[in-house]
Amino acid sequence: MLYLAYVDDFIQRFPTEVGGYTMKAEMLSAKNAFADADAVWDEGLKATTAADEIHFSRARSLFAVAQDPKRQQAYPSWTFEAAMQEVEAAYAAKPLPIYLALQGHILYAQKQYAAAASKFVDVCQTNMRSAENFLYAAQCHQMLSDTLAVLAMQDSAVACFTKPYVADAAPSLLMRAQTLLALKRYRDAVADLNDYERLRSRDVNANFYYQRYQAEMQSRLFQQALNDIERAARMEPKEPIFQAELAATHYRFQQFDEAISAARSAIALDDTFADAHRILGICLRAQKKEQEARASLQRAADLGDELAKNLLNAKP
Repeated sequence: MLYLAYVDDFIQRFPTEVGGYTMKAEMLSAKNAFADADAVWDEGLKATTAADEIHFSRARSLFAVAQDPKRQQAYPSWTFEAAMQEVEAAYAAKPLPIYLALQGHILYAQKQYAAAASKFVDVCQTNMRSAENFLYAAQCHQMLSDTLAVLAMQDSAVACFTKPYVADAAPSLLMRAQTLLALKRYRDAVADLNDYERLRSRDVNANFYYQRYQAEMQSRLFQQALNDIERAARMEPKEPIFQAELAATHYRFQQFDEAISAARSAIALDDTFADAHRILGICLRAQKKEQEARASLQRAADLGDELAKNLLNAKP
């Protein structure tokens, strides 16, 4: 309350300065003194000439309350619609791009995704053009299941940076990589994931390497894929899927001893993992160890693996 007294003193000393009113109203709003906050904003509209700042301050507070059902229930008039009216009034008083951005966030919260995307694109036609705002637009299109539009916005986000990329480009690269994977543009996805790794090498985990491994396999970048699945298996040695994928990749390189070792590691972690038993059987058969191979294939077949059943019926 002492700080609030300081703000009151500021308003008394400088009754036409907008900052005193917005600070006091936002403090009262944060304390759920909603009616008192409204009164202060109304007072500020009469006392100052910066109507846009008053409306924007009120819009942000209304938006915050509207997103919190418990707070909004305590003061039902503070809705998304009311917040939009305030920020539109702010924009009418002074057309600043930050007011457009808040309109976009409110529309997104109202699930009006197409309109929200349009607002964020409009923001990017101003001096607030940024990767962040393009990514907001991409998220709107994601909610509309428009993958190509998502990619277009993510392309624009990445285009906000130049090579060599700086760390701030990492989120845009990673998000675009996910979209490229969904579109089965695997080599392009690998390129973005490579750039992301260079920027965030300390943050990548086993799942990152596993995902890139899958894209590299689809791109027939087999050596890179082997390197990545080895990394994933080292980082998460108790994950049977990584061990099984490592076994399958070694088999592709006809590295049968390594493949058998990895498959057995997967089985040790999960004896019900049919894929691992099948891979082990295939590798043992490649080494002419037919009796052991059939035992592994039979175990996979017993676990429901149809391919293993076919292999059992095939001639070695």
